[in-house]
Amino acid sequence: MTTIGTEYEVVFVDQDGTITPTLASCKRAGNIEVRNLEAFADRICAGARFAASPVEVRGPARCPSHVVVHLERQIITIDGKGLGKDFWIRPETLTLIEADVHFGRSFRLVGPKGSGKTTFARILADVFNVPFIKVDGTGIFKPKDLFGAESAEGGSTKWVPSDLMLFIGKHRSSKKWPKAIVCLDEFSRMGHSMGPFHPLFDHTGQYSFTTTDGTIVIDGLKGFIFILTDNPVGPGYIGNQSLDSAMSDRVEEYEFTYPPPEWEVPWLVGQTKISETEALHIVQVANEIRDLATVQAWDQGGPSPRRTLRAAEDVSIGKPMVLAISARIINRYPGGEAESPRLVIQQRLKSAKLLNGHATNDRVVVNVADIGTPKT
Repeated sequence: MTTIGTEYEVVFVDQDGTITPTLASCKRAGNIEVRNLEAFADRICAGARFAASPVEVRGPARCPSHVVVHLERQIITIDGKGLGKDFWIRPETLTLIEADVHFGRSFRLVGPKGSGKTTFARILADVFNVPFIKVDGTGIFKPKDLFGAESAEGGSTKWVPSDLMLFIGKHRSSKKWPKAIVCLDEFSRMGHSMGPFHPLFDHTGQYSFTTTDGTIVIDGLKGFIFILTDNPVGPGYIGNQSLDSAMSDRVEEYEFTYPPPEWEVPWLVGQTKISETEALHIVQVANEIRDLATVQAWDQGGPSPRRTLRAAEDVSIGKPMVLAISARIINRYPGGEAESPRLVIQQRLKSAKLLNGHATNDRVVVNVADIGTPKT
């Protein structure tokens, strides 16, 4: 009998449709016996990784012939690089979200429009290679609206399941962890009372509601990560409401912000090969507008990194800076009135000496042959 170590990690692999464990450790074993499977039955699938405490080791220490391990916890890590080079998130926020995914907890992302809340939810699903669905909260007035509606047919009513209910039914038996990502967009605009939503975020893995057909019970919810996204509560965000204390106790909350210049400037340079000075100018313009959008609570929010990237791409092929910024960023805001967002933006940028003149929507005569001429 050799000395029992503590450095074991069990990785489950798929061999001809059968999930079998292998040992990923400084030690290799010819035979592996895994215990405590029942506690993690809903999380065992190909590629699943678990920390395992050795119970018994037989044979040489470097290459034991038989190892008995006891599963302790699933190892889930979100590699920041896996989010892609075009997404920014605070490292500490990513670490906490990793823990939420590990334990199957739902969480809420709060931030201005364009800060990447829904994009992050989609990327998270891609990182774990699990299905994703987005539900628009603006049309949800009570919890059962999430799962369907009652429809009159032939003098009687019939329950018609929603896309979300069909989605849950399709993936509830998945052995992956998490099973799927569900994005509830603009959650705080759902209904007038948060109370009926509380059970959806408990750890029972079950939710029920009453219809004319009787009580419908949805089970198998453990492993579905609900990501709630919201704009800040305040003027301009019509219908938004703060979460009540019971709901806040059930879901963690993380603040999303626009990326800092020290991330966005090098990113634009790397993506488009424009100069650092050009990239900094575009980002300075974007940040001025982001500040305005936050203070004024404009519906469009501030420019997302996608907008700054498009302006940078235009500049990279020789288009004038003012034209690129105006077309890709400024002109996406409503104009035409004295206090319109577009006019406010133009005045703000001129006073900050970030926009010398501005592009208009007037028609101009161009030489068609010049279109597409590459930058020299």
